[in-house]
Amino acid sequence: KSGSIKSEPRIFVLSPPTGSGPKQSSGRPALEAISREAPPAIGARAALLADLLDGQKFFEFMPEKNWPIASITKLVSAAVTSRNMPMHSAAAVTKEDFTGNNLTTLKESGIYTVSDLMLAMLIRSSNEAAEALARNFYVSADRNGRGAFIREMNLLAESWGLGSTYFEDPTGLSPLNQSTVKDLAVLTKKIYF
Repeated sequence: KSGSIKSEPRIFVLSPPTGSGPKQSSGRPALEAISREAPPAIGARAALLADLLDGQKFFEFMPEKNWPIASITKLVSAAVTSRNMPMHSAAAVTKEDFTGNNLTTLKESGIYTVSDLMLAMLIRSSNEAAEALARNFYVSADRNGRGAFIREMNLLAESWGLGSTYFEDPTGLSPLNQSTVKDLAVLTKKIYF
């Protein structure tokens, strides 16, 4: 047929089931390609495939190029929140927390627990929840509010060794929130483990 694409199925296995195949020095199965064909083309502008446990890199493309990271930002917002704000404490949502492109169930002038705002931020990707958490941030008289929250995000990124990562806001809406796939691999490990 004209316009149709015919494609043979290809299978690529990065790690065979445990206990089968040759072993790496770590005792884990070695990589084995089932197909002799080249891997499929990747349309991403940057990519990194690595084992989070041992750091072994299987594939990387433009690993040190900075890109806007959008809602991945909220993972660092959650880390700052969980390290500094009691989950049972109350936080108000105000008109200033609403960003304009809201798909949220939060109500203006609502009072929520920090835990509820974290869930809204992480599960629904609520920008309002991220903004409310940042605005309600209070550690001390000189470490409070949105600006202090964003400073804490950048300090945490620095302490994790994310030298190419920068945050301008707690939501990810700013294109100035940037990182590299190399830094994101480290971030993923820090968040996951």
